[in-house]
Amino acid sequence: MNEAKRTKIITFRVTEDEYKKIEDAAIARGTDPNDWCRQAIVGLSCKLINIPETMIYSEIACLRFLFEFGFRLLFAEGSDELAEWDELREGAEKNANDLVATLLAKRRIGSR
Repeated sequence: MNEAKRTKIITFRVTEDEYKKIEDAAIARGTDPNDWCRQAIVGLSCKLINIPETMIYSEIACLRFLFEFGFRLLFAEGSDELAEWDELREGAEKNANDLVATLLAKRRIGSR
């Protein structure tokens, strides 16, 4: 397997206790502390959501909760409005990616 050439260097200092923990974790994985740190950081960096994305996701989740349960409170159980609301909500769930793509396309057109 061809591995990309590594040309950048990252260094940081740790205490004796921190080094011992890293060393123990590396030994448990069958590697050295440098490789263990590289694998840990590169693996973790792919999974992190930055703060603005987290804030946006939190706001969207709160709004979704309020809309869904707010409309359920407004519409009487068994009413035509509730059935129509449920149908619209399910359609949005199924077509979420298309809805996002359409909105982004409109934003790109409007930004020109």
